[in-house]
Amino acid sequence: MDKPEGPDSDKQVSLSGKTVILDLPYNQAAAACYVLNGLAPVLWLVTEPPANRTLRYHSIQALALFVAVAVVNVLLGTIGAVVGWMPLIGQVIGLVIALAQGVAAMAYLGVCIQLILRVYRGNPGRLPVISEHIDKYLDSAN
Repeated sequence: MDKPEGPDSDKQVSLSGKTVILDLPYNQAAAACYVLNGLAPVLWLVTEPPANRTLRYHSIQALALFVAVAVVNVLLGTIGAVVGWMPLIGQVIGLVIALAQGVAAMAYLGVCIQLILRVYRGNPGRLPVISEHIDKYLDSAN
């Protein structure tokens, strides 16, 4: 599989072929990682051969993105629960935290939609910070 030049590269990647289990084209399988976030990435990581670098990359990226958003949501929820019992100020802080959780959810949805569209069209769909770490992991795994 072709390795993109950088995180924002628009270079087409090779997504030809089909998955072992569901016989999906690779571009649809990679897009499914961002739609069925808990199920599809784990399924592809378990069933696809290690040589399928692009699909494994998107599986790991989708899981990492999901875990990051879940951790942020849990932290914000915990803070909201702790300060929520305080009179007046707790309600204000709770409202701000609830808004922050909503913004985080909408940002996550937007990033997922962008990645779905990019991957389905054959573009790399790489996130700036995490892509280097995933590449290092995939290089060490092979």
